[in-house]
Amino acid sequence: METSKGVFSVMKDRALTTMEMFFSRKHNSLLMRGMKEWDNDLQFSRYTTDFSYLDILTSRYKALGTDDLTAAFDALGLKEYLGKIEELIRQGRHEGIEFFYHKKKDIRMAFCKHSVILGILNRQHAIRAGAMRRHDPDEPELDVLIDGLNLSRAMTYKNAVAAIPYGGCKTVVQCAPVKLDDLETIGFISYVSDRTRNFPGADMGMDEAMVDVIHEKFTLNFVGGTKSPLVSTGTPTAYGEYMAIKQACDFIYGTPNLSGKTIALQGLGHVGYPLAEYFLKDGAGLIVSDIDPGKIKRLQDQYGHDLVRMVKPEDIYTVEAEIFSPCAMGGIITEERIPELRFRIILGSAN
Repeated sequence: METSKGVFSVMKDRALTTMEMFFSRKHNSLLMRGMKEWDNDLQFSRYTTDFSYLDILTSRYKALGTDDLTAAFDALGLKEYLGKIEELIRQGRHEGIEFFYHKKKDIRMAFCKHSVILGILNRQHAIRAGAMRRHDPDEPELDVLIDGLNLSRAMTYKNAVAAIPYGGCKTVVQCAPVKLDDLETIGFISYVSDRTRNFPGADMGMDEAMVDVIHEKFTLNFVGGTKSPLVSTGTPTAYGEYMAIKQACDFIYGTPNLSGKTIALQGLGHVGYPLAEYFLKDGAGLIVSDIDPGKIKRLQDQYGHDLVRMVKPEDIYTVEAEIFSPCAMGGIITEERIPELRFRIILGSAN
């Protein structure tokens, strides 16, 4: 349920299903278009069976341009809010954001687009790559958009460094936790992925089991899943973090050996859990936090409470440890928090 006004308030008010914001550097201005592209009773659980992302899905199509949408934001008292979004896009040198709204299930998706230069001539089905992350419905919309924009920009640079021929993007989804038998939600997510010519992978709130359902029911244009050759994208990411931390230890302590070291690990998700196992097998002791106590219990049951100690999520920043590995949300190393940190090394997968 909406807790504050934002982009999706405008879409709801004007009965729109999709909206695009594009920043034109040539004209130094934000251009927009909003559309009604499907009817509210369209069943996305039937995506790829009854229709594709290329189909016209309503006989009552309508479109609004920049002037009409600017007036719509203004009418809801959102003129300054729109200006904040424009400034974020401008400052990050993003190409824009595409918004998709499933009114019946209140699913709000924002496809954040950074540079597509690497993807234009790759001759493949997708032109962008970036995972899909779920946020709770009551999180402030602007915070969710900032998360998506930051991560999409990071994907551009990561793809460039790795010589992967795709532009950078990130899809952020605000909806209730997704159940594996909720084919309406999963079908909508799959539709948006195909529609945006993106191939995402699992991220926070979107697990590998859901990717398996997407592969089976809707589209193969998702990376990972427990049954794919790549399996979880989190495991190779965790191995890269593990090797980087060993190199950092070699630089700081003169040895890459983690034996006897205490590591504070924030988050036991797709990356954090396998990373914890790499640490433990190398002889480290862990202090861990996660919003899901069940993940901590599973790790403790495997390796023992002596090697895996638990703290509350808010306490992980002030524990005594040589290494801090943040593998949950980004944006946690703040001016207020830095004086409290006691770690020699901070290195993790959180962007």
